[in-house]
Amino acid sequence: MMSDAVRAALPADVAVALAPPSSSLVFQPVEDFGDTVPQGVIPTTSASGQLVRDGVSAYTTIGVGPADAGVPDCVAGDLDSRTTMPDRTVVDTLDTWYEESGSRTYWRSATAYHPDGTRVHVSLTGNDLTALPLGADEAAAIAGSPDLALSTLAPAGTPAPRQDCSVYAASSTGTVQDIRRESVDAANAALTATWASIPNAPTLDRPIGSLVPDGFTSGVCTDLDVVGARIGLSVSVSGGQPLPAPVDPYDPNAAYGPLPVTRTLPDGSVMQSEDAGITEGLVSEDGTTRLSRSVTLMGLDRRVFDSSEVSRRKLITEPLVGDHYMAPERRSTPKVRSWPHRPARVPRTLMGCRASRALIH
Repeated sequence: MMSDAVRAALPADVAVALAPPSSSLVFQPVEDFGDTVPQGVIPTTSASGQLVRDGVSAYTTIGVGPADAGVPDCVAGDLDSRTTMPDRTVVDTLDTWYEESGSRTYWRSATAYHPDGTRVHVSLTGNDLTALPLGADEAAAIAGSPDLALSTLAPAGTPAPRQDCSVYAASSTGTVQDIRRESVDAANAALTATWASIPNAPTLDRPIGSLVPDGFTSGVCTDLDVVGARIGLSVSVSGGQPLPAPVDPYDPNAAYGPLPVTRTLPDGSVMQSEDAGITEGLVSEDGTTRLSRSVTLMGLDRRVFDSSEVSRRKLITEPLVGDHYMAPERRSTPKVRSWPHRPARVPRTLMGCRASRALIH
């Protein structure tokens, strides 16, 4: 809810730069200990990201926590101005700078002291004080938002905040700066449409078209969960990857584990899929067998789609229900990874792959 409140308070012409959730002004929850806060534990949360306005960007951080000392005295030099809002929230603003090795960095901040004892600190840094994407009054409006107060409870049913995800690729190329927002939007639209076209596709906790940058490469990804089941789905898309090659069944290096199946689709894309049988499945901490399915699709433009993994006792795959291919300009791949402490990622041959349904019993 805090993340939504900040975005709602941003001026219409200010955008959050495309980045992983941890760098997109996304707050993590503050645990509610009630009246029994453990000694030494301070209920705080923070968010950071790059704000952009008219081609000018600035790194922005927002911290939320208790104001142990209350509202400080108004001292010249510690603040430029102080405003008291109608709800009695006190907001201080300050523009200043610091210099290191001859390089000057400008800093704009707004600190709000809410009536419930919450302190919200908003700060922006940049090379030109006159070109920061938020004015002092705009930063103050964000800090003073009542939805950032620690006493404001999230409504029932509020989804958990997005977490960072990972792109699994044979080679890492590019950075997040190489990702174009319109390309991500197009890929998300294609994923959403393809998932909707699969008969009896399970309900996910968020749209499958919710790809975000992984932060380390020029790839994007998303992790999702099947509603009402302990099954997960991971999808990643990356570029500049080598074409998957058929595996020689007589190669000693392929003697262990399942052999991937490689085939070329009518449009020239190469798809490689792999299912781990029960005997090859990993065993999770609760003793149930983890099964995984990996599907990798390499398009003609050498972009790759990576699709995920499954866990639980017995996997039953129903007959194929149709072919679902992405538009040629948005081809990519799928591939599975297994993380020891995460719910299994569901086997799903989604977009760009032959559609099937996987049921866990």
